[in-house]
Amino acid sequence: MKDINWMAGLFIWKGWLAIVSLVIIPTLSISMVSAAEFSSAECQSAIIPAYFYPGSEWDRTLKSLNKEETAIFNPASGAGKKVNPDYVKLTDQASARGADLAGYVYVEYGKRDIDSVRAEIDNYYDWYKTSSIFIDGASSDKEDIAYYEYLADYIREKGGKVILNPGTVPDEEYMSIVDLVIVTEGKYADYINREFPEWMSKYPASKFGHLVYEVPEDSLSKALELSKKRNAGFIYLTDDGGGNPWDKLPTYWQEELRTKCPTYNYGVSSQIRADIQTKAAEWVRELEKMFADMIVSIRNFFISLGWAK
Repeated sequence: MKDINWMAGLFIWKGWLAIVSLVIIPTLSISMVSAAEFSSAECQSAIIPAYFYPGSEWDRTLKSLNKEETAIFNPASGAGKKVNPDYVKLTDQASARGADLAGYVYVEYGKRDIDSVRAEIDNYYDWYKTSSIFIDGASSDKEDIAYYEYLADYIREKGGKVILNPGTVPDEEYMSIVDLVIVTEGKYADYINREFPEWMSKYPASKFGHLVYEVPEDSLSKALELSKKRNAGFIYLTDDGGGNPWDKLPTYWQEELRTKCPTYNYGVSSQIRADIQTKAAEWVRELEKMFADMIVSIRNFFISLGWAK
């Protein structure tokens, strides 16, 4: 009877250790990295078409930006004919905060003279020291890609980020030339039923942006949930509408910030996240080995007493 009781106890002990090793420890390791993982798994960044003049709305915009987000500034349906001191002040403020501002350039779906476009890009960099260029009115067809390849190369030579806005999903070949592409721009009523090609899932969410207007406040959470399922790393939702739905921030702006990223701190860098995961995995392996060695020691002790074989 004594042998049976001890063997039963050993069996229960082994079972408990197995539970700890297979269930509790991985759970703990997951909790260790959760603070880092939320950044890529749950959070989205803002891509704000801030088509309003420097003032209170821009003050609110800059306060809500971090280095992973982008606001588009548009002095005069483009850079304009001469430098605007108010926008120089704005871009200086953004630079001091480490925020990314993208200069607005309209290209008429590839019909605009490319030398004129290049000159406007030069003005953005010379006048406003911008870090990115937002190419609006872009094509989506494969046969037009050479035009945008040239512009993308020109922008990157200046150290800028290339944001393309065809307002729809372009041919997949465009993915090789853009940093970010706006794959949908329109009303929420249409956005609900939008469909996206399967190939988009091959790319990181950070390559895709959605701009959606006339989003009712009670639909904000649903719209954000849809955008995440559709692999959008950059998002801007607004209840604004009319001829220019980008002329002010949404009335629920702070709620949008909280909802698209619960902590609104965008976590830690991918390198730190990887380091945490590596350490957690090492910790799990060490504990599993410790428990395995403990089981062997206990069994050997029982054998030495003649209570087990």
